[in-house]
Amino acid sequence: MTYTRTWNTAYENTPAGPDQLSQGDDRIRDFKVDVRQRMDSIVKNWQADPVELNDAVTGVQQNKQLYIPGIAFRPDSNVNGVVSIYGELYFINQSTDYNAYAAVILPTTAVVKSLGAVWVMSVPGGAHNVSFGYQAWSTTEAFTQVATINATATSVVSAAVSHTIAPDRLYFIRAFWPDISYNSFSNRLLGVRLLYDVLNAQALR
Repeated sequence: MTYTRTWNTAYENTPAGPDQLSQGDDRIRDFKVDVRQRMDSIVKNWQADPVELNDAVTGVQQNKQLYIPGIAFRPDSNVNGVVSIYGELYFINQSTDYNAYAAVILPTTAVVKSLGAVWVMSVPGGAHNVSFGYQAWSTTEAFTQVATINATATSVVSAAVSHTIAPDRLYFIRAFWPDISYNSFSNRLLGVRLLYDVLNAQALR
């Protein structure tokens, strides 16, 4: 906004000593307006109690996107026939269930809003899925699932999520291939996308 008065040295020296005393109340009102106008650029509502900073000040960033390509995933055990080409992940000629994991690196307090994945399936069938979850910062190995999306054919799938990234957790995406017969380059995970908000940019520092 355009401020009513310019805040400079001349303004700060007003009122001057020789000025009329009767103008003092006007100058006090002017000062209040000038402070409010400038604070309106910093806070959401100067009259609120407590005062809340504007998003532009705290650094709120909405609808940020984290993409994890298939090439970033690793199987949870030694598997023959794992192939990654052009960033896609395959399990070739397997006849058992397999999981693959990829790390999720987001700032603490970020709010994850959506989980999405792209699958290409030459042999549709079985509940392939992608899960977002975490392992607690401890020696106990356990994957806590936050959200899961399923796919049984070539598709772009997504689901809403509401989860705040917490400290003392290791976050992952787990991709699951069910027990069906695979041929070369049959069912492939191209990648995963997380949509999230950063509600306070100080979390990025």
